Amino acid sequence: MAAGGITRYVVVGRFLRLNAGRVQLTPQQAKDRAYGLAPVDAKKGLYEVTKQVEFKRGEEVGVDGGLNKLSRQVAIPKAEIESAAKKAVEPEAATPDVTAVPDEAPDTDADDEQAAPKRSKRGGRLHAGVVDPTANI
Repeated sequence: MAAGGITRYVVVGRFLRLNAGRVQLTPQQAKDRAYGLAPVDAKKGLYEVTKQVEFKRGEEVGVDGGLNKLSRQVAIPKAEIESAAKKAVEPEAATPDVTAVPDEAPDTDADDEQAAPKRSKRGGRLHAGVVDPTANI
């Protein structure tokens, strides 16, 4: 397959383990994993995985045809990381004015504090907000 089908991933988990497939690597990455790779086109950095190879967190690796669902839990496409970084850097178009004060204050009833007792998450007992610590003994 041509290099056009290569998707670049960044390892975000502890490691990414590949047992088969075609990968695009830097010369140093290929040298470190020569035991498990067969060159396809060394000038383009394409190698066939012949034995299990691993990539540690932070490493970038190109995978022909993408990764399976399980491997996508430890490696994220570089394009997704770059687009998320762009969104984080771009200023928001319309920032709401948080200093504006409404003309009227919201209606508050003092009776709301004396509302019906709340149902406890423990045992379904009703109480008015005060818990007797000896009740469960």
